[in-house]
Amino acid sequence: MGRVYRTLLLKYPLEKLQPEAVVQMLKVQQEFHRWAEQWARSGGKTPLPREEPLRRLAVGFVQAASALGWLRERVFKRGLKPPLAFEARLGGGKDAGGVVVDLRRRVVEIGEWGALPLSEYAVIRIRKRVKEGAELVYAAAWVGESRRGAALYVALAFRRKAEPIRPRRLLVVGLNAQRDGVAYAVVEEERVLERSVLRPDVDKIRHLRKVISRLEAACARKKNPRVCQRAASTKSSLLRRRRLWEDEAAEKIVRLALQYKAAIVVDASDVSEYFDFGRLKRRVKGLAGWHGVPYREERLYSAVCPNCGGETEEAPDGRVKCQCGFSAHRDEVPIAWAQKRFKELILSFSPDAPESV
Repeated sequence: MGRVYRTLLLKYPLEKLQPEAVVQMLKVQQEFHRWAEQWARSGGKTPLPREEPLRRLAVGFVQAASALGWLRERVFKRGLKPPLAFEARLGGGKDAGGVVVDLRRRVVEIGEWGALPLSEYAVIRIRKRVKEGAELVYAAAWVGESRRGAALYVALAFRRKAEPIRPRRLLVVGLNAQRDGVAYAVVEEERVLERSVLRPDVDKIRHLRKVISRLEAACARKKNPRVCQRAASTKSSLLRRRRLWEDEAAEKIVRLALQYKAAIVVDASDVSEYFDFGRLKRRVKGLAGWHGVPYREERLYSAVCPNCGGETEEAPDGRVKCQCGFSAHRDEVPIAWAQKRFKELILSFSPDAPESV
């Protein structure tokens, strides 16, 4: 049984916060960044600051970074400025050295910087984490830029113990199905127990993109603040629509994996005209780990025949044919490959299986 983490990100526009608290946080953040830069350059040998609250923040950052992969990715691999890190808990009252999330009052208390409101969405998500058996352990906060200006970000990190399931089936997921959809199939050796395609409302997305293009052109031409604001608002609406679909698709996939006791095998493509399939993969992988569902990405060919290994030819209707007689829709070919490699793929999820390089 391993410990897994999941993060809930909160966002607060700076204009809605107390100016004194923002100034104080920016000052501390700048001082902390100076220490963190020296610490990173020295390979972690720079001593911790002596003065508070920098010492407390440095200790919190080192502890949180050792547990949270996204934090290490953000700071060490992507080279971004480290956030302020705190120990966190659910409950009431205040904690001068940490973060307290009070669901009864619907606020999050950040050290000496005061209370921030929790949205209804955040409250629902936090309660869901608690119901899943998770505890709030860390919080990270930073001031950064967003599409609508500067904002304070607060990332709440929850931890739970997840018992890995022993898969008996494969949930094969093909991205970019029939151009910008997600095809899935539950495979049990020679049988396909369930299959379908999750398809977004591409027509609506195309319409919004055309509206955005017209508004942005009018904004550049007329410099009308109202038109520019409408362009930005419509762009945000499109982004929310995209992300909502990606989140719903990820949750659907993991629910199916749990229902069928299946490992998730993603035949991945990051190419999409309308969606961020890279983000969708990260959502599926993170949610799968949270629930103990095995996950991997595997190349399952759609243009190579699963019968003879020869190249197939694709017709305008999306079907592929091979000289050996094999014929199927392009989105069904990866499923046929998963059936052919079923035993090999199932065994790869065994605890005793060697790690792939």
